[in-house]
Amino acid sequence: MSKLYEVTEKHVAEIERYRKLNRDKNVDKRLRAVQLRGEGYDNREIAEKVEAHPTVVSRWICSYVKNGISAILKGSYGGNRRNLSKEEEEAFINSFKEKAENGELVTVKEIKLAYC
Repeated sequence: MSKLYEVTEKHVAEIERYRKLNRDKNVDKRLRAVQLRGEGYDNREIAEKVEAHPTVVSRWICSYVKNGISAILKGSYGGNRRNLSKEEEEAFINSFKEKAENGELVTVKEIKLAYC
């Protein structure tokens, strides 16, 4: 069985203060999820209310309990966002670099078309 993380009334009060100051809808979604846990809802119910998967809700709550409000306020965008390997990227850029060094005009439009 999974570990149940407790969100106290003190935590709920802290969350409410941050929700009033917050302007980011994604952060508000995470804050609301933690607040709802403090109000007695389970992950499945919270997930329905905030339109997220119960596993994600569990992760948000766990992160908050372990690391505090800062864990909820920042977005975590980990992972590799590359479409090319380092070698492929270097070869792609070098072809335009050579043209530029030879005095030819290189435009963003041209680079974008080649990339696409």
